[in-house]
Amino acid sequence: IEGLDWVIMSEIDEAEAFAAIGKLARKLILTTAVLLLLALIAAIIFSRTITRPLATLRENSKLLASGQLDVEIDTSGLDEIGALARDFDYMRKSLKKVVDELALLNAGLEQEVADRTAKLESSERRVKSILNNAADGIIVIDEAGIVQVFNPSAESMFGYSAHEVEGSNIRMLMPEHLARDHDAHLKRYGETGKKTIIGSTREIVGQKKDRTQFPIDLHVGEAEVGGEKIFVGVIRDITVRKELEAEIQRQLSFVESLVDTIPNPMFVKGPDAHFLAFNQEYEKVFGMSRENNLGKTVLEMEYLPMEVRKRFHDEDTRLLKNGEGAARETRIVYDDGEEHDVFYQVKAFDFPNGDRAGLMGILTDITELKTMERQLEQANQRMMEELNFARDIQMGMLPLLFPAFPDRSEVHLD
Repeated sequence: IEGLDWVIMSEIDEAEAFAAIGKLARKLILTTAVLLLLALIAAIIFSRTITRPLATLRENSKLLASGQLDVEIDTSGLDEIGALARDFDYMRKSLKKVVDELALLNAGLEQEVADRTAKLESSERRVKSILNNAADGIIVIDEAGIVQVFNPSAESMFGYSAHEVEGSNIRMLMPEHLARDHDAHLKRYGETGKKTIIGSTREIVGQKKDRTQFPIDLHVGEAEVGGEKIFVGVIRDITVRKELEAEIQRQLSFVESLVDTIPNPMFVKGPDAHFLAFNQEYEKVFGMSRENNLGKTVLEMEYLPMEVRKRFHDEDTRLLKNGEGAARETRIVYDDGEEHDVFYQVKAFDFPNGDRAGLMGILTDITELKTMERQLEQANQRMMEELNFARDIQMGMLPLLFPAFPDRSEVHLD
């Protein structure tokens, strides 16, 4: 008690004293148990409404990632999980649409690739067939001169098989004097791009497996395959042709020698009206050389006046077209500056197979004959004039000698 040094003490029973506390503890325990039960229920509900749908979405996403775009996604939920599921399903459908379109596109591309492959294979077979059946030898080399293709005609021509040549340098098919410079030509072309034989045909010499050399026509073309240049050579064995040309040249030399003995100017023109030959007399009378005029038409012959050239050229064209001949007298100025009377004959002729071969012409100088004809005509004219004069004198004297003679006007002499 305040102000006193007294202490009041009271005694109570322990059970009675802790009874309220125990009651509070029991209430607390009960409340905690209820709260835990509610938490458990909430957890179960949360698991069913959030965790499990999320787990399902996760499994579905794995299936989508693996490419299973036909998986069904539950979109019935009305909460955020449901909205997320609907987004997932929209994404699935969009992906499926894109994948289907890509599949269609891929199928189209695969078909196109298959078609192109088939075309390429067909083209390759066609090219191989052409190469294998070509009458000319065909050789393909790369920029280094290594043979890539050697067709059967080339095999027959050179005596090598394809496997002996392909992969080797083209020099093996050339004589030494040509092989020596071939690589340098290829290198120079690669550096400068200047074409010397590409795109043209020329005569060269090839060398067979047995080292025999023979004449060939070579045409070289250029192409690019896969970004790399290749050179295609088309080769023709012209051995027979050269032999025929040599024989023809021998015969022509004989014919030219024979024709040169003819004293009249002669010429031969081809089917295109170009001069193919002249004899020596033609050169002489016109003051020209055959070397400078072979291969020309009459329009280019400067020793003739232009109007004469045109007339002859028109006639040549007509005769070649119709296969006819012509003969006439004309006057032509020779190299001596004099105008000569000429009997001009020209006629078209054919090859044995019926094709038009050209024209052959000859000029005969008839100046002396025409001069004699003119002199004879003049002499005849003078003689007629003299006879007519003498007759007039005689007829004028008749009335003097014979007075009874009829008047001259009454006399008719037939």
